[in-house]
Amino acid sequence: MKKVKVKREFDLHQMVTDKIIAKLEQGVVPWRKPWQNGQGYLPFNYVSKQAYSGLNSFLLSMEGYKSPEWLTFKQLQNAKGSILKGSKASQVIYWSFLYFEKLPNGDKGRKLTEGKPYSRAELDSMVRRNKAIKIGFEKYYNVFNIEQTTLADQSIIHTEPKPQPSKVERIEACEKVIEAMPNKPKLRLDIDSDRAYYQPSLDQVTMPNIEQFDQKEEYYSTFFHELAHSTGHESRLNRSLKGAKGSKEYAEEELIAEMTASFLSAEVGTLEVTLDNSASYLQSWLKVLKGNKKMIFTASSKAKKAFEYITNK
Repeated sequence: MKKVKVKREFDLHQMVTDKIIAKLEQGVVPWRKPWQNGQGYLPFNYVSKQAYSGLNSFLLSMEGYKSPEWLTFKQLQNAKGSILKGSKASQVIYWSFLYFEKLPNGDKGRKLTEGKPYSRAELDSMVRRNKAIKIGFEKYYNVFNIEQTTLADQSIIHTEPKPQPSKVERIEACEKVIEAMPNKPKLRLDIDSDRAYYQPSLDQVTMPNIEQFDQKEEYYSTFFHELAHSTGHESRLNRSLKGAKGSKEYAEEELIAEMTASFLSAEVGTLEVTLDNSASYLQSWLKVLKGNKKMIFTASSKAKKAFEYITNK
């Protein structure tokens, strides 16, 4: 009897989570030190010059290329380039949306097509007026690093490292981020304590004395982590901060804070500081992510919003 091959549906969430898990198993924490191209640049699109953000930033940097420049196949064709033999594409995640008419009983009605006859702005207006339902979902498209193409010798950055700010400039940049955060929580600083923490009931961040840290960059990374937690307060982004230690909610909130701290550290140029990557720390994240293939997506999305809130972008 002839065997029939069953084509399995591609699982985007599982694919991305498996990539993160593979790095953790190698002893690398992608959201703590994700951008390793050696140039000081975040991954960016070669044509639009737009930097990739959020989850895409470390998904692309995890691929291990020295150049941070990426193109779609169409962009490569338009630039009269081609893909080198044996090269495999990497994936960039983006959100797509479907709109449906909202029936009087709250159910979905007919699908509303963007552009025919409604624009995206009109559809979003209908959602706000409770006339339509908007459903978001993740999709992906393929990109290639410029090193995988015949355009490698046309690199924008010419493989030269980006000038890095001095230590003093980096610390000043950290202070400016903290100072400029809108609607800041109360700050209790320079406390003789063995831990840093955010207290939702008081809306207060407590930080030990900076001298208690081996490096000042570690102090600010920890500070950013606690400020990230504070964005969950009801007066800011209103996330649930009541998850008990060991729960899914607690793990997700910790991942949000870790990623936000990484995004902020990249913004001010202090990301090269390597924090604790102990075996117990790695195992804790492996356990969480192996049990929830969608957590990396939801956490990175919320971390991006936290980053944007803190930096007022």
